[in-house]
Amino acid sequence: MKIIHVTPYYPPHLGGMEIAIKEFFELSKKNDIDAIVLTSNIGGNKKNKIKSTTDVIRLKTSFFLNVPILWNLFWEIFKRANKETIVHLHTAIILTPEIAYLAARLKRAKVISHVHLDTERSTIYGYLLPLYNQIFLKYILKNSDRVICPTTDYISLLNKKYGVQVNKIKIVPYGIHYDQFKDINPSHCDETRLIFVGRFSEQKDLPFLIDVVEELKKKRKIKLYLIGEGNQKQKLQILVKSKKLEKAIIFNNKIDHSKIQNAYLFGDIFVLSSNLESFGIVLIEAMACGLPLVVSDIAGVRCIINNGENGFLCKKNIKDFCEKINLLIDDKELFFKISKNNKIESRKYDWKKSTENLIEIYRRIIK
Repeated sequence: MKIIHVTPYYPPHLGGMEIAIKEFFELSKKNDIDAIVLTSNIGGNKKNKIKSTTDVIRLKTSFFLNVPILWNLFWEIFKRANKETIVHLHTAIILTPEIAYLAARLKRAKVISHVHLDTERSTIYGYLLPLYNQIFLKYILKNSDRVICPTTDYISLLNKKYGVQVNKIKIVPYGIHYDQFKDINPSHCDETRLIFVGRFSEQKDLPFLIDVVEELKKKRKIKLYLIGEGNQKQKLQILVKSKKLEKAIIFNNKIDHSKIQNAYLFGDIFVLSSNLESFGIVLIEAMACGLPLVVSDIAGVRCIINNGENGFLCKKNIKDFCEKINLLIDDKELFFKISKNNKIESRKYDWKKSTENLIEIYRRIIK
């Protein structure tokens, strides 16, 4: 059995999907699974090119309408795959799935489609995305040997939107390495520190968090730490400056994921205002550090957060976010009760256990 992971991006490129693929790949190798990764040569940004290693093969990449084109992807799969191969296709961006699926099927390889996120349009050309999804992505998902997703929310979505049979869908949640975070604990000080960790993209809707802080600052001593990188960073910095919030909102560069626990030292309450998520590794990382969560009430997130026990699921309006943050600030007993709950709850999410589940799926497919 040989596994070929196919993904448009891989660390050091920033993102939850990239982290998950790296964990599944490296841990499966430790379990004697013969695996490689085929990915782009893009590093932290488009200008940063990364060289291949023995097991992570980085293909020359160019961009069309902001979509990565992996040259030679078809040939790399075609020359390596056979009927004993599983092409583990990580779907999130157009073009890569179609090329990989075609090459795999021509060599009679098995195909797993791993849906990390059901993407929405992010550019003017994104109006074509629903058409693409209903023609190409739907065909690939329906005809894959298995479809994997990280949360139960996505079972219904994949079935109703793409017609994937429910018995073909398997849940493999993301995880953490708990020992990496267990010694970190939040404080409850006069000046509350909110924290966001992740990619600065439209999907995360960080201007909304800036508006939340602007409202809270009217009555509170508060800071927001934005930790990460992304194409929205300059726009966000301009927005913060225009609102004269430079002292209240602090930008920190991304932290290498092997040291990601250090990011959470900046925070007391974790905040997330995303419009779209499939899981959110940062949520369970924050929970492992004992941080209460104040987050958008959206699919993917509500599968992880029990409202009132791990933090609060909020309507997407400034008033609701502010009310929940103020509640955690004012009620110290509630703050530390949720903190304790989160330390316990986060232990359920373990990369090793999730990888074992994934390997079992591999073995069942090949039999």
